[in-house]
Amino acid sequence: MTSTQQWHPLEHIIYGFAIHPLAQSSFAPPPANDGSLRDLPQNTHPALDFIAKLDAGDEVYAFEQYGDVNNVWYRGYVVSSTRSSFSQAQHDPSGQTSLLATLDEPQVFVAIFPRSHIHVRDELPDAEGTLAQVYARVKLGQDPYGREKHTMETLREEDELDHARGRQPRIPNGSTETSAVTIAPPSSSAEKLGPPRPSIKSGDDTASGQTQPLVDEIASALREWHSLLFVYLSKRDYKLFTTVKEHLEALHFGRRQLLSETLSADETVKLRKACVTRLVRGNMVQGLDIIVRHPTWGGLVTVDVDNSLDVRSWMSAVRMYAMQVSLAHIDDLGDSSLIPRSCALYGLKDHLTKSETPAREKSHVSSPSFASSKLSLSRFQNVSSTRTQTTPSPSTTTNTRTSVAFYHVFLELRAFVATPCAPGETAEVYFSLYSKTSGRFLTEEFCAILNHNGVLARDSMTKIRTLFTDLGHQDIQDTIYLVCSIVRSGGMKMSAAGSGFSSMRSGSVDVRLGPDEMDSIFIGGSPSNGRDSTNSVRRPFGCAVMELRQLTKVAAGQEMGLTREYSMPIFVPANEASFSTLHQDLIASNTSSFEKSPRADTIAVTVKVFHGDAQTVVKENPSLLQDAPITARLGFPDVVFPGDVRNEVYIKLWSGDFNPSNSGSSGPVRLRKGVAALAGSSNPANVEVCCEVRRQSGQVVEAAIALGTGEPPVTRFRSMVFQRNDTPTYGELVKLIIPANIMQECHLFFTFRNRSSKERPTTGGRTDSSNTADRPFAFGYLPLFPERQAFLEDGSHTLILYKADKLSAIPINEYINAPAVVGQSDSHTVSRNLVPLRDSFTVRSFLCSTQFTANGVLVDLLNWERLQDKADLIAALKKLTFIGEMEIVKFLRDIFDSLFAILGSSHNQDGEMDDLVFNALVMVLGIVQDRRFNNFQPVLDVYIEKHFNCASASYHMLHSMNRLLGNPTDQHTASPLRAAIKVWHYIFKFIIRARELQKQREVGINTTSEHLDASFKREIQAHLNEVNKLMSESSDPALVGTQTLALQHFASILSELSDIFKPVELVSTVTAFATAIGHVKGKMVIWKLMMYLQLVRGFLFDNAQSRALLLEAVVGWIKPHFGAYDEYMHIQMDDTEAVRDASRTQWLETTRICISVIAVMVDRLLYCFVDPIIAGNPRAWRQEQENVEYLLSLLPRQQSPVMTRLAAQHRSSASMGSSTHVVLPGSYPFPLASVTTSSVPSPRLPSTPTSEKPKPVQIGLSDTAMVILVLILSASNKNLANFLESYIDIEGKENTARLLLSFFQVATSILNNEAFPDKWLNVNILSHRVMLKIFDPIAFILLRDFIPHQEHSSGDGFNVRLWRDALSTLLKLLSSDQLVIEEFSPQKRRAVWRLANDVRGEGAAILLRLWEAIGWSQAESAQAGALTRYGGYQVTLVSLVEQVLNLCLSHHDQLRSNAVQILYSMIVSEYHQHGSFSQIETELINKLDKLFMSDIRGDDISRAFFVNQLRTLFDSSSLDDKLKERVGEFLDLVDLFLELLLSVRELPDGEEYQDDRVIATLRLMNFIRRIGRDEMYIKYVHQLVNMHLQGHNYVEAALTLKLHADLHEWDLNSFVDPMPELDLPRQSQFVRKETLCLLILDYLGKGKAWESAVEICKELAFQHSEMTFNYQRLSEILVHQAMLLEHIVTDQRYYSEYFRVAFYGNFPAAIRGKQFIYRGYEWEKLGAFCERMLNKHPEARLLKSAGEPSDEIRNSPYQYIQCMSVTPEPDRSLSIFANPDVPESVRKYYEHSAINLFSSTRQVAPNSQAGFCDTWIEKTFYTTEETFPTVLRRSEIVSSQVVETSPIENAINDVETRTRELHMLELKYKTLAQTERVVSTNPLTAALNNAVDSPDDSGVLLYRQAFLSPDYLTEHPDQVDAMHKLSVVIEDHVRVVRRCLALHGSLCSSEMRTFHGVLDRFFQKNFAGEIDKLNMVDEPIDEAPSSPVRNPAGLYTPPPREWVSTIHSPRKPPRLIATNDDA
Repeated sequence: MTSTQQWHPLEHIIYGFAIHPLAQSSFAPPPANDGSLRDLPQNTHPALDFIAKLDAGDEVYAFEQYGDVNNVWYRGYVVSSTRSSFSQAQHDPSGQTSLLATLDEPQVFVAIFPRSHIHVRDELPDAEGTLAQVYARVKLGQDPYGREKHTMETLREEDELDHARGRQPRIPNGSTETSAVTIAPPSSSAEKLGPPRPSIKSGDDTASGQTQPLVDEIASALREWHSLLFVYLSKRDYKLFTTVKEHLEALHFGRRQLLSETLSADETVKLRKACVTRLVRGNMVQGLDIIVRHPTWGGLVTVDVDNSLDVRSWMSAVRMYAMQVSLAHIDDLGDSSLIPRSCALYGLKDHLTKSETPAREKSHVSSPSFASSKLSLSRFQNVSSTRTQTTPSPSTTTNTRTSVAFYHVFLELRAFVATPCAPGETAEVYFSLYSKTSGRFLTEEFCAILNHNGVLARDSMTKIRTLFTDLGHQDIQDTIYLVCSIVRSGGMKMSAAGSGFSSMRSGSVDVRLGPDEMDSIFIGGSPSNGRDSTNSVRRPFGCAVMELRQLTKVAAGQEMGLTREYSMPIFVPANEASFSTLHQDLIASNTSSFEKSPRADTIAVTVKVFHGDAQTVVKENPSLLQDAPITARLGFPDVVFPGDVRNEVYIKLWSGDFNPSNSGSSGPVRLRKGVAALAGSSNPANVEVCCEVRRQSGQVVEAAIALGTGEPPVTRFRSMVFQRNDTPTYGELVKLIIPANIMQECHLFFTFRNRSSKERPTTGGRTDSSNTADRPFAFGYLPLFPERQAFLEDGSHTLILYKADKLSAIPINEYINAPAVVGQSDSHTVSRNLVPLRDSFTVRSFLCSTQFTANGVLVDLLNWERLQDKADLIAALKKLTFIGEMEIVKFLRDIFDSLFAILGSSHNQDGEMDDLVFNALVMVLGIVQDRRFNNFQPVLDVYIEKHFNCASASYHMLHSMNRLLGNPTDQHTASPLRAAIKVWHYIFKFIIRARELQKQREVGINTTSEHLDASFKREIQAHLNEVNKLMSESSDPALVGTQTLALQHFASILSELSDIFKPVELVSTVTAFATAIGHVKGKMVIWKLMMYLQLVRGFLFDNAQSRALLLEAVVGWIKPHFGAYDEYMHIQMDDTEAVRDASRTQWLETTRICISVIAVMVDRLLYCFVDPIIAGNPRAWRQEQENVEYLLSLLPRQQSPVMTRLAAQHRSSASMGSSTHVVLPGSYPFPLASVTTSSVPSPRLPSTPTSEKPKPVQIGLSDTAMVILVLILSASNKNLANFLESYIDIEGKENTARLLLSFFQVATSILNNEAFPDKWLNVNILSHRVMLKIFDPIAFILLRDFIPHQEHSSGDGFNVRLWRDALSTLLKLLSSDQLVIEEFSPQKRRAVWRLANDVRGEGAAILLRLWEAIGWSQAESAQAGALTRYGGYQVTLVSLVEQVLNLCLSHHDQLRSNAVQILYSMIVSEYHQHGSFSQIETELINKLDKLFMSDIRGDDISRAFFVNQLRTLFDSSSLDDKLKERVGEFLDLVDLFLELLLSVRELPDGEEYQDDRVIATLRLMNFIRRIGRDEMYIKYVHQLVNMHLQGHNYVEAALTLKLHADLHEWDLNSFVDPMPELDLPRQSQFVRKETLCLLILDYLGKGKAWESAVEICKELAFQHSEMTFNYQRLSEILVHQAMLLEHIVTDQRYYSEYFRVAFYGNFPAAIRGKQFIYRGYEWEKLGAFCERMLNKHPEARLLKSAGEPSDEIRNSPYQYIQCMSVTPEPDRSLSIFANPDVPESVRKYYEHSAINLFSSTRQVAPNSQAGFCDTWIEKTFYTTEETFPTVLRRSEIVSSQVVETSPIENAINDVETRTRELHMLELKYKTLAQTERVVSTNPLTAALNNAVDSPDDSGVLLYRQAFLSPDYLTEHPDQVDAMHKLSVVIEDHVRVVRRCLALHGSLCSSEMRTFHGVLDRFFQKNFAGEIDKLNMVDEPIDEAPSSPVRNPAGLYTPPPREWVSTIHSPRKPPRLIATNDDA
């Protein structure tokens, strides 16, 4: 670009943002020359006014450019970002200080700015589309004029490809332009245009937002939140600041992930859900609106049914409402993306969005699989089994599993700070989770074997970590501990040097012995190979525990599952015998049982808690959990999954008894001596137990024993060794991992040996094996299947031990048949080789298997064919009910196979077992239907579909069911019948499936299939008829329970019946059933309605034919139970209140269920409307419209005001104490209680009161309102018009009017936020749109049928109430805060604009059309000179003026214009009818006050538009001149009134602006008083009182309240109206004034202004003594007055200081150049006051000098403040100051009160070297406008006077003051001397001491020496009179001192006599000259010198007396420096 130094237009508007701040500094901006196309302000300095003030983040829109490539400037719009203006510190009553901050709206201005400070983001067209043509024409040198429309593209993200729009890549800021263009100078004749405007953007839409709408949604929220962060920071709300910051960062990261487009489809959907949740939580915590966004798509949810809907973000309005409620309670529900489970909409199909995924997401490859990782996920993988387990499809299993979430604990061992073992030894660390409450371990053990360095022995580089899984909600309610047990593996004794084990290999793990490492004690084993690993033993060491509080916090939602590190201290047992219970001792803090060891310090672990499905958790956290072994739960979790296949046996080696004195237990075997005798020693043994798994052949099963996860399984397990302990308690848990196909032939084999405590010598590295002490002395075994059928029962088993000295000679078949446990009987003879011992060993077993069971009855049933006796089979079927539920579900398919096989077997040929089998089936089906096992329902469905093969079952089951129905009241059949009805649908599943199997087998038989089908249908129909017969029975109360169950489960069988009957036939079946239950009462009515709800949720509503029939039937069924509450129908006259409440409660419950029924029907119809098939079929579309129109018939019943009122008052007894909510209940019971909108605090923004509590939400009322709205939304305008026309034709005008009035009441309730909180954005916007939609047909009906002809009507036929409610509702709708889009925050504005645009224009047109229709005709109005129609019936609706005025202040042009026209016609109508419009004036003034002050509505712009527009209408019309003149005056009055209101409202908060608020309020009050609005005046008086009370200015508050009291007279006969806001009833003026005076007394007492309070008491006392003669009240007042007087005398008071403040420079005109006197706060000094002033004016500077400022400062563009302390100047001539007996406290009060004269002094020296004699005193007197104290704490100075005092005159004044003080003391003590009291003379002594011996730098002696010397007379010959005066006052002073000394001598005590002599000597010495001259010996005491008279100039006139006769020089007159009168 060539540098032509001219402004050039840009081809496109450059959009960007500031990246560097820019101040209006020393830049040299380019000039605005003629080459510019833009008009710029004239006479402004470019350097200051045109350079933009930029902050980082400000948006810029440039349209012109200046300079070359190296120095480019732009001109354009600058949109300042929303900033927080930090204001002053505010002191709240609690004493805390908080900064105030206000959030300013963005400011837009035109300025210039350099290219280097901005980042160009995009190029945009201008709104008019002219800029590009201007650029082209200017470039060609042509006329730039020309206009053409262009559309604006959406913005693109920063990280999108720049070449997408064909632009060059963006270059760094500050370098060359994005494109090099050469712009020719424009021609001089080019027409100058206004600045181009960029197209408006809705929330800054981006191109990425078109495919990922959540990108723009997040961006809009982040902009708003970021600006609010500064507000929270300024308010010091750090908790909220941190919370919002976390949400902001998380959303920003999520947005970046969405933009990166690297996630899979599933991950993208999950991220969207998380972001939507974050957006809601972030808005809720800040008190912002709750916006519903689509959980899977991310865009704003749309509900409109039109051809342009986006199915990705569309959902029915009913579901949107349910999601709105769910989001509002997101903290309670957790998952915000789903409809609540309790909602009637839960589970309904959403066929639009289930397969909608962006194409680019589908193309992504899913996340990497973890199949190749080393995860120990054996419990999640199917284990092969000989028995096939029925499992559902993989997708079903996955969905079922992920729907249930558990808690999982991740653990990582970070450091092992302990040395339990020497080199060559190992330490085994076992971690598990333990429940303190239940006293049991919850999980398996995680094992890690560490070497002496504390790292993993087998792989030192592997991280030691695991994941404990499947902790249920019930588990975490207990106190859970992490337990770590430590076992040392090495020598018997712990040795630091590892003596005896030096030859062991480092890292050897002796607990895992291989087959060749065992000695010859094992049968079939080989001798020891000499490896010394067999020499080590496992010894108990220590334990560590830690409470997992983090788990509880995560479960409670207090923590987000963070990774935290903990330290667990290690303790060792005091006695190793208690090692197995050491963790319990640690938890219980039994300090005597454990101690610290120097070898063990702590264990450092890392813990993190997860929530969800374990597989999903592992998949989502691969970096953390990829190599972590899974440590499973002990046993099955709370919820069992059908895909879980476990086959695990847990064995706990518990305890042994090896005492030789043990007598053993009785049994069939003969016991021998014990281990001690066998070992040849009487000492306690060191017993080690070795365990292995063997088969019946004797073969050892390899790797079948697991110590715990984390270590590989071992073949043989060796227990710990407890030294010298005959009764050890091991407590060691192992898990058996045995293949299922060999488990039945396996047993556990135990050997026992006594380990030597001595170390055996080694030779050549080999151990001497000649010592046989470690050989086994006993063995035992435990069969896993004792009887070869059922597994070993869970629990303790005490083994019988046999002698093992000849173990190798005992064949396997000998001991395998011998008794294994104590108490076991065996018919076989025990071999002579088996010698039982007295010793015993106890183990505990626990089976966790889905393939084996320990229940013998279940084994018999599964193997029923082996039972020879039929009675055994019957017994097994009867015992089936006693089998555990867990066992049943584990063998579900096998049980079903057995039961159906028995049903068709030879044992049941006569049907004897039908009922037994049927009952067993019902029991099993009931278990599957239980909540704990509902995951097996898919398994059951798969079984019925694919594995069930009993074709004859239908006959047996149907006949068994009919037999039960045949006698439903019999005690033997009633209970089975109820159990069968509970699983009715599964019974029909089996019956229908059996019929299908039967049909398959009947192929080829002669009997026709149609005949068989017909016969089967008749059987089913007969069964249903029996059911209907049962339901129609109403005489037997015993059937109520059965009938209730049938109601609950009838709808569930319809889906099975659909295989037999057509949908239309099923509707008939349903109708017959509904007819049979028409008689039901009580709770059965509720269950009947619940059945209707299930019907409309079911498949019958999917079919078009059955849908129409069912909808019509359901509407008829619910009508009797839906509508207003009628007490005469529901209760009796003699019913108790409890019965009446129960009746109302049941009515509420039935009403809510009916609402749910309608909601479901409307929801499903809405989905029909958007179905492309129905939308493309006109006939089907009309049918659905007819369905909706039929539903509209329910509207009159829904709009019952009585129902609305009751819904807000009554609660269900089932909901008491419940904080849950149920929207559109789909199940029963449900709570009816109200809940708050959120658990988060109310809105935290500065504009919202923090004390405001959330309103309770009546969910039932919300449901009702929403269904009404959705019904109207789903109906077309034609449907609505047809409905209203048909209603008026059938019901008549009167009933139609009632219907419309009812609708207006409902609409008003909704607009008042009684149904929906104001923060529910989507629902509120929908309600406004729907109400506006129905107002169009309502307006048509009103105009057509409800306006009588005015020519022939007297007005009686006009329904005033109907029209008033209609217009009032419409006015309230149009003035709703939810539609003022221009005042919304950016996020809300974007949402509202997209959801509804601006609908106010449409509503304004309806409003004006209705209003004009009820006026006189256009011709009549025009003839009268009016511009609009007026008069007619409009005069009856003048009361709407307040609501109309609300719209007159709107910023919406059409709405404001129409409202002003209505107000215009109101004024004209009122004037023509009454001759004035005073009523309208009053209402307008009151409403304006309310709008501008209470509602904070309106501003300068709306004020100007309103006044000018109304004035223009009257000026343009030809109305009466008197009216126009009166209106003009009134508008001038309104304009001034609004100006005063705004001046009060716009003042910022804070104590610094308290005075400004008071002044502005006083001005407003004066105006209100002038116009005679006493009620409003009183309101502002009390508002001002409250201002003072908040600042603790009680005196000012009292004086303000007196303004109210002064309005009333002491009149007992006139009365004033009540004031509810002040709790003042209707009372006489006397009582009202007295009440106010008593309140004034209270405030004055708090302000310690007791003197003023006494005056009030005097007035009250006078009134009661002279008027009321109420001596009781008079005595009370006088007592209070006496108390006040006592306070005056006895209490101490501190008086506030006064300060003068002058404002110079660029201040507002109200204070510029003015001076004020301020009354400071209590104890406030000058420094604090100056700080307060500077806080109020942060831009001002404090002047240090107290003198007059220069003209430069007075006229400076900056602000200057001058502050100084001033002294009150009371009138000293008052008697209060002349009387010496006045107490000091009283005198001091009058020195600081009732003052309007103040003074300040300063010294004036001619030069810096001037001395005392040359320094003058300048004293300035200030007179204020008001007298302090007043209602203000400041008053303007109206005049000031400056007086200069010479040094000698200052000395005269000082001596006179000292003389007066001494004289007052003289009079006081002279009076006291005449009494006999002991008087303290200390004050007199101190004053005399100062008088006779004053300091050198002050006092009388200094004045005499300085001013009465000849030298001074020589230098100042003009001061002769002053010297004479000084000499006289000194002599007077000496006289007073002399008298005081005499008085002191007579009063002082003996101790003070010496000091009195000192005072007398000093007096004689220092005043010897005066004493001699005056000859004061025996001089009588004269009266005190008279006080000089003050002249106007403030000087004192001396008495005339000659000083020196030869000198007659006149005295220098006083200099009056300045006098100004501003009053």
